[in-house]
Amino acid sequence: MRWLPRLRLEFARRPWLYWLLAGLLATSAAWQVSSLHGDAVRARNAWGATTSVWVALADAAPGEPLAVERRDYPIALVPRAAVRDLVGPGVAARPVSAGAVLVAADLKGDSTMPESWVVFAAPAEGAPTLAEGDGVAVFAGGQRLCDGVVAAPPGERIEFGVPAECAATVGSEAALGEVVLARAVVRRG
Repeated sequence: MRWLPRLRLEFARRPWLYWLLAGLLATSAAWQVSSLHGDAVRARNAWGATTSVWVALADAAPGEPLAVERRDYPIALVPRAAVRDLVGPGVAARPVSAGAVLVAADLKGDSTMPESWVVFAAPAEGAPTLAEGDGVAVFAGGQRLCDGVVAAPPGERIEFGVPAECAATVGSEAALGEVVLARAVVRRG
């Protein structure tokens, strides 16, 4: 530690050395912050385009009004059934957690299906226990076709709705009896 008093003495004799060192440290810190910011921008851009969806601001039980807010998320993170257009605050059809992206099945109305969706039926035998409004993943031939929502209380058959762009594929597989439903587990909050 003998060099510390000598260093202070040199800085006292030559103040420009002190300011040179301070400037170099500040420049180094600014460069590191700029580099980290650039990394964050590149990571955000790697996710691609964004879309606006409705997100729950607070927990809601079935039948309670929803507190919602419109937010932008990368398209890769947004469920296909996400609510993009919402008239009024809406009423919860099932439990909704704060921070959850709202999907069609979360909203109570005349139907849990958006107007453009198509409803199919599959045998209830071998399917998981499902209730109206539950999210399902639709499989055929070992491949996931799309996500859907249970449209009616299950009986011998399970009625489920899928987006219109997936309906042709699901319809051809349903005609062959190859459709398999799985409960879609959605992490909320």
